[in-house]
Amino acid sequence: MPRKVYAVPESLSPLERLDLEAWVAVHRDPAIRACARRLRDLEEACLDHHRARGNAARIVDWPAAMRTWIRIEASGSLSRSGKPPQLSVYPQPPPASEVFRRQREEEERRMREN
Repeated sequence: MPRKVYAVPESLSPLERLDLEAWVAVHRDPAIRACARRLRDLEEACLDHHRARGNAARIVDWPAAMRTWIRIEASGSLSRSGKPPQLSVYPQPPPASEVFRRQREEEERRMREN
């Protein structure tokens, strides 16, 4: 049986938008609540992003996609291009300069102790 393809909507339905506005308004994170003024712009950016990437066949729940987009925006991680970053569940290693600085400090501390 062929996989059902879902189109990216032109916009969220009025009911979906009201639900999203309510979710933003009562969210415990103040950064997410601050996104309330820009919901229309974020919606347009999210849907345009998924249209451009051809993600329509993979996304069924567009309000859930919007909530994810708003969380990323609230974290300050959306780039100027409107493309969300690849989020990792693993902590990022420190930059090499930080690693070398820590090693040098550790060596200096050991030399002072001897």
